[in-house]
Amino acid sequence: MTTEKHITSPAAYDFRLRGLAEAPGQIKAASCHRLIGALLRTAESAVRLAATGEGARRGRRPAWLEAAVDFTMSGLAPGSTVFRLEVPRLSAAAPAQFAGRPLWGEPVSPGTTALDLVVAAIRETETEDPSGRHFDTWVLSGALDLSRAARNPGVGCRLAPHGSATAGVVLDSDAAARIGTLLERIPAPQVSILSGRLDVISHERGRFQIVLDHGARLPGRIEAESVDREALRTLWGKQATLTGTVQFRSDGRPRFVEAHRLGPRVEGDNIFAELPHGERPDTKETVGLRPALTLLPRPPAPRGVARPRDLRDTWPGSEPVEELLAQLD
Repeated sequence: MTTEKHITSPAAYDFRLRGLAEAPGQIKAASCHRLIGALLRTAESAVRLAATGEGARRGRRPAWLEAAVDFTMSGLAPGSTVFRLEVPRLSAAAPAQFAGRPLWGEPVSPGTTALDLVVAAIRETETEDPSGRHFDTWVLSGALDLSRAARNPGVGCRLAPHGSATAGVVLDSDAAARIGTLLERIPAPQVSILSGRLDVISHERGRFQIVLDHGARLPGRIEAESVDREALRTLWGKQATLTGTVQFRSDGRPRFVEAHRLGPRVEGDNIFAELPHGERPDTKETVGLRPALTLLPRPPAPRGVARPRDLRDTWPGSEPVEELLAQLD
């Protein structure tokens, strides 16, 4: 049974290095800087992904994220190649994001830490056909940097809960090759049109969930430069249509959408009430019911609410609506 102390007290992790050229208990300062920096970046992305559905975001790092990755590190003891890390529990460091079920990301168990999320992500890369539940491009990029941080293919590291002989993951040249291949499989972000009911809105943060006709949900946020946040307030609980950039998991399923345009649903928009699926670069096949649209780069749009179907001569170029819709056939 999970106790309150287990949920709130910090957890201990071991970060074990092998293959270093230096004598046991020693490490070059530059190598240490790269290794710990890559570990922190990976942990930040994993925590942000679990809390918000996005592994990275422009702007200042929020205070709750700083608290979640506020690790305390014990240095290498003489003859040892193990760093001891004291890691805060997410439910204690960021209770607003993790004390209950996250509205925007994946649910986490009580007592989970940032390094638990990193381990879960790397373990998923070891499966035969990972779906991308625990990682995105940013998490994998951090893990790849971590596996290469020593700049020596003979150096590897093991990250595991303290005292565990079997749990944990190994990051070495083999892991770098596996993660690098998986990174190439993640579909590129695509512009798509979605139509459904706006639900679970956070007006202050510009976040929402869109619920499509068959009950599928997709979290998202508005692009502040293009859409006024007041649009979320006026459309809460109503049928709406948006045009936005969809981020995909490695299996081609959508993970998140950033809305560039947002407005009430109009007649004919029901054809956009299905989730798009991305094209996996390794197969060049689209998985799912409907491919995402491939559009030209979007020029800056004026602030305010706009109808996503009003595309002719305004966005993203001069393509007629019929040409865009033909991509769905």
